[in-house]
Amino acid sequence: MSALLSFRPSVLTRLRDGVVESCRILGAGYLALPENVGLRERVASGVLSPQAYYQQLLWLVFGVLFRAAAEGRQPGVQALLGLPGPGGLFARGRCPDLDEARLADADAQAVLRALHAPECREMASEELGAVYDGLLQLQPFVDAEQGTFGFLSDAGARGSERKATGAYYTPPELVAELIRSTLDPVIAQAVAARPQCPRQAIVGLTVIDPACGSGHFLLAAARRMAAEIVRLTPPVRGASPEQARSQALHEVISNAIHGADKNPLAVELCRAALWLELGNAGAPLSALDAQIQCGDALIGLRDPAVLAGGIPVDAYKALTGDEPAAERELRRRAGSGRGGSTPGVLAKPAPADAADLYVAAFFLPKRLGTLDLIPHNCDLTDGARPAVLAAARHTAAQHGFLHWHLAFPAAMARGGFDVVLTNPPWEKLKLQEQEFFASRSPAIAGARHKAAREQLIERLGGDNASAADRLLRDAFVQAKRTAEAASLFIRKGGRFPLTGNGDVNTYALFAETVLSLLRPGGRAGLILPTGIATDDSTKRFFTHITNERQLISLYSFYEIRRWFPGTEDRKPFALLTLGGHATGEPVYGFEIDNIADVADHRRVFSLAPSDIRLINPNTGTCPLFRSKADAEITKGIYARVPVLIDKQAGTNPWGIRFLRMFDMSGDSGLFRTAAQLAPAGARGERWLPLYEAKMIHQFDHRFGTFAGLPGRPNYAPVARPTDAELADPAYDPDPWYWVPAEEAKGRIAAAGWGYDWLFGLRSITNAAAERTVIGTAFPVAGAGNSLPLLLPLKAPSPRHLAGLIGNLSALILDFHARQKVGGINLNFFIIEQLAVLPPDAYTEEDLAFIVPRVLELTYTSESMRPFARALGCARAPFAWHPGRRALLRAELDARYARLYGLTLDQLRYILDPGPDYPSQTFRVLKENELKQFGEHRTQRLVLEAWHRCACR
Repeated sequence: MSALLSFRPSVLTRLRDGVVESCRILGAGYLALPENVGLRERVASGVLSPQAYYQQLLWLVFGVLFRAAAEGRQPGVQALLGLPGPGGLFARGRCPDLDEARLADADAQAVLRALHAPECREMASEELGAVYDGLLQLQPFVDAEQGTFGFLSDAGARGSERKATGAYYTPPELVAELIRSTLDPVIAQAVAARPQCPRQAIVGLTVIDPACGSGHFLLAAARRMAAEIVRLTPPVRGASPEQARSQALHEVISNAIHGADKNPLAVELCRAALWLELGNAGAPLSALDAQIQCGDALIGLRDPAVLAGGIPVDAYKALTGDEPAAERELRRRAGSGRGGSTPGVLAKPAPADAADLYVAAFFLPKRLGTLDLIPHNCDLTDGARPAVLAAARHTAAQHGFLHWHLAFPAAMARGGFDVVLTNPPWEKLKLQEQEFFASRSPAIAGARHKAAREQLIERLGGDNASAADRLLRDAFVQAKRTAEAASLFIRKGGRFPLTGNGDVNTYALFAETVLSLLRPGGRAGLILPTGIATDDSTKRFFTHITNERQLISLYSFYEIRRWFPGTEDRKPFALLTLGGHATGEPVYGFEIDNIADVADHRRVFSLAPSDIRLINPNTGTCPLFRSKADAEITKGIYARVPVLIDKQAGTNPWGIRFLRMFDMSGDSGLFRTAAQLAPAGARGERWLPLYEAKMIHQFDHRFGTFAGLPGRPNYAPVARPTDAELADPAYDPDPWYWVPAEEAKGRIAAAGWGYDWLFGLRSITNAAAERTVIGTAFPVAGAGNSLPLLLPLKAPSPRHLAGLIGNLSALILDFHARQKVGGINLNFFIIEQLAVLPPDAYTEEDLAFIVPRVLELTYTSESMRPFARALGCARAPFAWHPGRRALLRAELDARYARLYGLTLDQLRYILDPGPDYPSQTFRVLKENELKQFGEHRTQRLVLEAWHRCACR
């Protein structure tokens, strides 16, 4: 399997460096030559943007690389200067601004040296695209006056195009695994159905990558299919094994392989790579044009049946640059059934025109002067007005509409494709201002905050703005409007009922697209962020594929950056395999380190849809079990203990209400520092400290302090109090901000909380830290949004509240909470679905054991006297003694483990499954204790407490 794609890292690095250097040489060389006045003017004015200039340079360089690879020779100056070629990468008009420009011979020779001729001649098909994929993150910059061209990375700034995405070339081992899980079963099924003619069975399959890029998946699929043909069919007499393989590849590529991408250069590189694989068997470069299409897989119709419902009225929503009055008039016309004047009798539009008209209604500008260019239902039913049809066609070409039933009619007529393989882009639809301006205006991109950036953008269109600034402003408005139009179509166009909601990301939209392209009985394999199964925004999609039994497997890998060089993203990603009619329970694996882990029976496990509903009844999202044992223990916990808030069943036994008390940005006008309050005295009745997440820990409201810090550390830890300070019951930590006492108490009272103390949970966390769920009781104060309050309004008594506090800090709760945290946020939807003991689970004996320990751990300062008073305690605060506190916590952990119904073996496993086991829940806790105490102290203390409890 590993031979499906074979990358040579050192060769790829040299080729990539050669292409980058070639672009630098060409970019500066064209600008420096005096004859190229028009080119310099277009660049300087902004008519030709840095990104567009870079794309033309890439077209030129990759044309040279392809010619060298195809002809097996060193590229020459004639190829570089763009002599007529056989279409495709060499088609006239690909580089319109360079076609008429001149280049110095010295620069041309320098480029040829940079391209490393030996590597060019020996370049494999997949390496052509892999080099290109490695360039997508670069952001170019141009100075026409100085005649310079380079990349932001040259100055130490990272580029942003497809940054932190799966858009870099996919590692071969990931491709091979998806081929195994998707293509191989479909090949086996096809051959079993036609055992007498396996060649025809395989060649008759349809395979597509809807975000094919330069074609890595398609090359791998073609080779795998050809290998099966060679294995299953006798060779033609006299044909060598290589000839048999070449013939099989030719048949597969010519018939079975399909792709789409919105990047024209990527499409041409994909066609070129597949053409090279054909072995120059007499086919022209245009032979694959119908199979590898250029278009946006997400923008266009999947099913023409949507036309019967007409253009949605919401398509006429005014976007950036539109006129609200135009929207009102368009909606009025849509309501009246008349879109405008229709001279004469017009023919009903052809299928392609009808599809373009429908989608163009979302994209065309809504202005009073262009109302008669906007499509209405009458254009679909009575006949399209010529001007409207022309505008729709132009818009379709401009935005790359791809209508699946028209682009691939044969496959779609059969109900879809047999196999879909893809690693699509992972990008937010919303225009990211910093990314847009990264290469166009570093000053705007690097603005201190959003408000400052918006002011700079506004100045681009001001009275004193230059012509270039105005062009940049227009380009930004157009890009923003295009992103908004795409979002509008996604949400209201009828194609994305499962993923077209919330903060839309393209990876989720591709997942739904892939599902819609798959024929019954087919299979699909995707590389996506693990959030497709765990995030609240994708819960409808995940619930659908599990309930409809379309999920075959999901293997989640640890950290994107470990597999995709060039990205620093630490989030996990997954290999997702879907089937038209999946049989058996889906197989899952999380925190996988290498491909071999998917075959480790300890790492992978099955979950039925009913298991997911049990564990996450509100969202239906997938828990993140690190091992089969984790899954089994957690399923048992949820079978015995209900979730904190079950929205499906309508139960909330504690009466939990969440309160984000103060927003650090929105409420900042209320905040004061100690220095600002010094004249009046900060610690008075009028002002309360603003607690932040980093100031608290479990059973500890004095964990962090801002005292003595020269500046506010927004992301760094705060100072830790000394042992002497913690031993002082009068000591409380210093906040950075103070808030009006009246405002804080008013918000607490409005939430219905009646106690003189609060309970908050840190909202920032992760599943690999020492502890994941971190919360504590603390005095009445302000609380920032990083420390949301959890208010149990229906607790039967303060003693039960102590039981809940102990529960939320118990190891057993932390164990199963870690199965739900996929990022760094402890979202409310995660907290709501934690298995938490309800009030009626506590007996008097339980409370008699738990309450004194929670009290002693919490009541360590005078400021917590109201908490102690609520529990009937009138004594002075308890002494701060770390050893004593560790013992009390261990006793609580053992007690809650019993209340959750764990066995001793399960408790041992949770504390430490052993050095040879592939998963450890509390690895960091263990390592820290080994360094500090020379032993895993928590493990020893909890097990000793368990046995003491058993002896009573």
